[in-house]
Amino acid sequence: MGHLKAGPIMIARSIPFFSVLLLLMGCSVQRIESSWALSSPTIDGNLDEWKGTSLVVFRDAQVSIAVGNDSSYLYLGGRIANTEIQRAVGQSGVVLWLNPDNRKEKDLEICFPASKAARTDLNRGGFWDGLSDEQKAAAQEELKEMGKGVLVINRRMVQSHVYKEGNAEGFAGVVVESQGLVSFEARVPLRIEKDFPEFAEMHPGTTVTIGVGHGETGRSLSGAPGYEGAPPTGKLGFPGRGGPPGNLPPGEIWLEVGLAQPL
Repeated sequence: MGHLKAGPIMIARSIPFFSVLLLLMGCSVQRIESSWALSSPTIDGNLDEWKGTSLVVFRDAQVSIAVGNDSSYLYLGGRIANTEIQRAVGQSGVVLWLNPDNRKEKDLEICFPASKAARTDLNRGGFWDGLSDEQKAAAQEELKEMGKGVLVINRRMVQSHVYKEGNAEGFAGVVVESQGLVSFEARVPLRIEKDFPEFAEMHPGTTVTIGVGHGETGRSLSGAPGYEGAPPTGKLGFPGRGGPPGNLPPGEIWLEVGLAQPL
């Protein structure tokens, strides 16, 4: 099991992630310092490994997010208590936006599980009709396995790539429902330029921007799909219809994450 040690700034010290969520303390926070991971957490939705990790709690939305990293990967863990957001995530999955240049842009979109974010037309160009029964069964099984993985969309080049569940080195993500809560974990390679050369490599000690949402229209974390009624709670929190300065879309969580350096 992995272990993440606190970075320079701790929002919650040595308190179990689950307990912190129930306290619902704090409000919208723009900046968070990542925690240095002494070993890689298992991406399985079990957040017991995240005890004592840098954590930010969005009280109004009932969402908590923890961030860690090592020299190779960025790790995120989250818990959702809001039932409307849980329903939206159940229907459309979790979406992350990542910008290593510390700008609030959606050029790299990370969706999981992949099956919630994309639908494949198997009969495009008559493909499906040309397969034997055995080939159809194999294609269905392959799509099922891919659907459990992570879909990464590079909007700078209009390309996408699916990383299968359980892959050892690429993007990974999982969403789990248990005891009335929805938890998610994600792993993002710091060297994203290996697969997406249009993006810069991330380094410990630098700052990156991360957005969190779900796959419904507008990627809103404010509540039910299409919901626009939440009042503003902070610069990067859960703005309402008008939104705060900068015209951020309603409901999206945006974090500036200071990546931890080796201890």
